[in-house]
Order: sequence, then C-alpha cells, then structure tokens
Amino acid sequence: MTFIRRLRFARQNEREAGSKGAVLVAVLGVLMLAFGWLDALSYDFGFLFRRTQVPDDVVIVGMDDRSHRDLSPDPRILWGRRCHAQLVERLTKAGAKAVGFDVLFDSPSVIEMEQAGYVESPMDRAFRQALENSSRVVVGAKLKPDGVSAPSPLFRIGDRWGVAEIAYGSSTIRQPVPGFQGVAPFVEVLARTAHGKAFSRPAYAWLNYYGPPGTIRTYSYLSVLSASEVPDMIFSNKTVFIGEAATLPPARDKYTSPYSRWREAPINGVEVMVTSYLNLIRNDGLRRLPWWVESLVILLFGAGFGYALVFVVPARAVGVGGAGALAIGLGLMGQVWVTGIWFPWLVLSAGQVPAALV
Repeated sequence: MTFIRRLRFARQNEREAGSKGAVLVAVLGVLMLAFGWLDALSYDFGFLFRRTQVPDDVVIVGMDDRSHRDLSPDPRILWGRRCHAQLVERLTKAGAKAVGFDVLFDSPSVIEMEQAGYVESPMDRAFRQALENSSRVVVGAKLKPDGVSAPSPLFRIGDRWGVAEIAYGSSTIRQPVPGFQGVAPFVEVLARTAHGKAFSRPAYAWLNYYGPPGTIRTYSYLSVLSASEVPDMIFSNKTVFIGEAATLPPARDKYTSPYSRWREAPINGVEVMVTSYLNLIRNDGLRRLPWWVESLVILLFGAGFGYALVFVVPARAVGVGGAGALAIGLGLMGQVWVTGIWFPWLVLSAGQVPAALV
C-alpha cells in the first residue's frame, strides 16, 4: 500500500499514534531551540562550506612576542606607552583612515590620579598627546559582570572609546560585542571615525568569519615602527587595528572560533574585532530569523515528520529519515552563504528526525 493510501485509510489507533508522535517531536524541537542546545554546533558547522576571503581594507598591527622582547626590555612593563605614541604618529602620517587599539588602558585610574603627589609619567604624557593630536584613534573598554571597565581618563579622548571585550562567558565569540549603559561598541565608534557616519547592525546579528585564524593581514608591531620595513602605502586609507598577537605568557587575548572544531589554532581577540568591524561596514554579517519564526518552522516540521513516519514501514522509515536529515543538514549549511541567514538545523536533523523514528 502506498504512503498516501495508508494515510487515507489509516485506522483510528494509527491516527492517534501519529498525533502523539507529532506533538512529542514538535515539543522536543521547541525545547531544544529554547535552551539553545544545538545552536553552537549548527552555527559552527556552516563554516565547513565557507570560502576564505582575505579583506584588503583592514590591517592588524600585532603585539607579538618578538616586538615585546625588543621594545620592552623591562619585564615589569608589558608595553611602553611611548611606543604606542610613536605608532599612532606613524600610522596617522601614513594616512590610516582610523586606528583602533584593542587594548584596555585602564591605568592610571581615577583613584590613582586623585592621590596626592600624582605626577603623569613621560610615557603616559607622550601617548596622551599623540591621541589628542590625532582625531583617528579609538581605544577599547571591557565589559565585566559589574559594568564597564573604561580607559583611564588620561586616554579617554572625547567619545573615541567603546566596549571591545566581554570579560566573561564563552571562549568562542559568535555574536558581536554589545554596548552597555550608554557606552557604544568599540567597532561602531571606530566605523564612525573611519567613515564619518554611523552604522547599525540588523537584529539577530551573528559574526561572519571570513576565514580561519590568520586570514586578516597582520604585521609585526616592531616592523611597523620602521617605515623602511613596512611602507606607508600598506596603511594608507585603511582601518588599522592594534592588538595582542603574542603566544608566550602572559598572552591572554585568545579565543576559539568556529574553525576550532577542526583545527587547534586559537584566534586573537583583535582578529575577532576586525571581523565584527567588517561585518558592520559591509553589512554582510550573518543573522538569525526571529525566534517566533524559528519556533514556527520547528513546530511545523516536527508535527509533520512525527505524524507522517508513523505511516511508513520501519525499514523504509529509517531510510527516509536518514535521507531527510542529510538533505536538511547539507541544504541549510550551504544556503547560509547565499542568504546570510543561518538556522539551528541540527534541531531538525539531529533532534527531531531521530525522535520521529523512535
């Protein structure tokens, strides 16, 4: 008997079993969606189909181990701010469109500055003056559970600073870093500085990584200080990011990326910021559908599959379910790079399809 005929002439007990299966599979899918159990896997696996793209309008200046060793011989000082001042002057002169420090300059604090006898150090003065002389530099802040850890008032020039890092949560950054309590995201401030206009993200935005770690063009901090090693044309009319690229202790700004499921290389926080910035100005970030649309899709799919498989003989049901799960996975992993919309497809193929078969 064909599938259609079985549906038409189904007995009462078969219809009841189908209805129960439909409800159970649909509810299971909604629960998996509500708790986000398969969100990360669904998002990450889409990058198996991602073609690497190397952006040509951004550059990273990496604060690497060699530069640290040669520029900061005093182990008590991580990075001398006089070097940062020289770097700002170099990049400004080279015609950089904007310069973003993915670094938290939180010292000296307000309390330190209010203490009697506080005297601004020559290094801090040089860096502050370099920031004041250039209108293109943005510095970072950090979002903590108790609020925003802002840059020192010395280096908080106007509104040219924003939230660049979340100091808690997952080690894989899949969504843009948000602003908080009136403090804008770092990349939004940098985009406004570079292009002279405000940019906004669409709702439900997720990051669109352009390739595995190392995709963004990076130059050593030490080499950039020398115009003979890295010419001005490298930075002319580009947005330049400065951030940690060290591998030796006390390197801290390391994360995993969607590519980390298949390769061990971590990604530097500054490269995540570059990705977020490019998604913003290009408007090519990934996005999810509203929660109610996803819920409706999962409810309808679960109800339909859970009901229909009751009327398929067991041996054939396994084949139909397996083929359906494979088609869903391949289709939804590939379509994200056409539409820019990703969907938690594993809820369907790894959650609801097996449940319907059971």
